[in-house]
Amino acid sequence: MISLNTAAAYWTNLITDEKEDSLNYAKSERFLAGKLRLAKVLVVLCYSGSLYLALQANWRVVLFGAILNSFGTFYGLEFPLPPPWYPRRTRLKSVPWLKNAYSSFFWSVALLLTPYVYLGTMPEPLILLAIATMFLLAFFVELLWDVRDVIGDRFAGVRTIPVTMGEPISRWILHALNVLGTLVLVAGILLGWLPGAYWVILAHAAGAAFFVEFYMKMPRRQLASHVFVLFQGLIMVATIVVDRVGREGVPAAPHYACVCHDASGARLTHSVDRRRISPRES
Repeated sequence: MISLNTAAAYWTNLITDEKEDSLNYAKSERFLAGKLRLAKVLVVLCYSGSLYLALQANWRVVLFGAILNSFGTFYGLEFPLPPPWYPRRTRLKSVPWLKNAYSSFFWSVALLLTPYVYLGTMPEPLILLAIATMFLLAFFVELLWDVRDVIGDRFAGVRTIPVTMGEPISRWILHALNVLGTLVLVAGILLGWLPGAYWVILAHAAGAAFFVEFYMKMPRRQLASHVFVLFQGLIMVATIVVDRVGREGVPAAPHYACVCHDASGARLTHSVDRRRISPRES
């Protein structure tokens, strides 16, 4: 259900961002470029599939999903401003800071609360730590995308942080978000709320800091932005593996029980590490 909602939001974003995307990317780099009707069909199919799965769960999931999907669709749509600005129109995506915070809300609060809505249980206090970390790191990634798309956004009139404040300031904001997200998680480890496996966040922080410096100097950033997502995926896998090993321990080496007799005929039993037995000895 979450995957279908995410896909639907992606297709919707392609439709609402057609103008700036045509400036930011070559036609060959844009999936479904010029095929807005097909994109709309995909949006309907994804939302329909998500609704079907929600109905199989319970009414809470249906209501929660309907609210989130409504706000998610509103994110990219134009709407008229009230007087005295009427008939001017704008989008939430055109409001600096709010655009990034709005999207980060979905990747933190909405995503992490979904399992609790499904189970009908109250979130534990630790969820606040997870939400804060996810919000800051999601804001970091959203700002990376804005730096990548700054040329098209400027010409399309989309007022992102890099467009309104410039890339040098955006660079420092990226570093600040990286540090804050890391500090929140480190505080959770030091307070004993999180397992030691989460120290992997230090590798993520170092890699993200290096990436920002490298990224800001690149003339074209499309490929690099996707490489960073792969890097974050590797960090996530590393955290899971380290946590799993820490909880279960390293499997003990298999041993053979050997029975033999000494010169007097007394029975002797001892254990032999299988890894130390050569093929000839076995």
